[in-house]
Amino acid sequence: MGFILTATGVHASCPIEVSPSSVVVKYGDPVSINCSTTEDLVELMGWETTDSPKTLNRSGHLTWTVESITNWNIYLSCFVTPLSNATSEQCSVTPKFVLYTFPEKISISSSSGSDGVMNVTEEHNFICHINHVAPVQNLTVRWYKGDKLIHTDAFNSSNKKPENQTSVYSFTATRQDNGITFRCEAHMDLGPEGPQLNVSSEEKRVTVHFGPDIKCLFPINILEGETLESHCPVEGNPPPSVRWMKNGQLINASVPLYRGDAGMYTVEAGGVSLNKRVLIFYGPLKCQIHHHCTGVCLTTQTLLRAILNLTPTMPRCAVVSRNDTLEPSVQDPMRVTDCYLENITHCNISVVSTPVNVLSTIRVNLSREQNGAELRCEAWVDLGPDGPGLLLGICQSSQHHCPL
Repeated sequence: MGFILTATGVHASCPIEVSPSSVVVKYGDPVSINCSTTEDLVELMGWETTDSPKTLNRSGHLTWTVESITNWNIYLSCFVTPLSNATSEQCSVTPKFVLYTFPEKISISSSSGSDGVMNVTEEHNFICHINHVAPVQNLTVRWYKGDKLIHTDAFNSSNKKPENQTSVYSFTATRQDNGITFRCEAHMDLGPEGPQLNVSSEEKRVTVHFGPDIKCLFPINILEGETLESHCPVEGNPPPSVRWMKNGQLINASVPLYRGDAGMYTVEAGGVSLNKRVLIFYGPLKCQIHHHCTGVCLTTQTLLRAILNLTPTMPRCAVVSRNDTLEPSVQDPMRVTDCYLENITHCNISVVSTPVNVLSTIRVNLSREQNGAELRCEAWVDLGPDGPGLLLGICQSSQHHCPL
């Protein structure tokens, strides 16, 4: 059985009771409604409908029955005509009647096509198709992205007959949406007298195309023995074809690089071509840091980075000392370009062409707010894109804590 009936009271001035007074029935199902009166002096009682002739009697009780309800615009009313000496007048009662139909399945489609492929940042439409549904004003459509409810659509058509309805959800894809699923649900709310109906579409999985994105810094700093592939990943969907070249020659980016491999490289992926300088770091060499504290404490950290020629003279030692001045110094053929204190104070010196001892001095007035400040000195020789690189790390450091 596809109908549910409930009974409520009627207006006291009309001695008619219809049971149930509100009817919710599925299209094609049988239905039965009782009509009775409390008036004893009845001349005529009957049902008036759009489907059949009037049903009349004088018994004070009358039932209207249909084996299969198929009229979407049905009108139904129970009336009583009392005798002339009765205290009541002729009146009628019309029960509330809702005829419904609901699909067993619904479907979902996309403006991106049946394969679900979308391009990132482009807007696409998902369409939910709900066919042969009535009454439409009781219909809502819910949209889900994965398991999350993202949108609800309602309809306000007053048409009682079945309609084909669509709900559209607009969506702009991001790369994080690759592989996500969408679906729609149709819900029919027929109130307390009726069933709560719902049906879900199949899931629509999307594929988001993006990239290629070449994710690497400039320059690319690589420790000896590492690979270009690990420092410069190329992302995209579909996965792009990636080529690395040096001096016009194709190279394997998964092969470890060594000090002689530094220089300019070209990476090509999906029509994108970028030139990248690659620096190869190795070491560390021994160095010492001397620290003298007279009332103000700081931590000194020295990073010396150099690009040497093809037959380099290796620096034997880098010394950073502190008294009232900070004096970074480097031996052998190097150029000291910058000295920093918290990226504020800097100094420059000129290039030297023969092996000499180079001294760069900065004067620093430290305050208690700069307690624990880190000082750094960098040493460079620019031998062009093909020069090898060298990293001199700190092998020994000292740190003092003095009262402020």
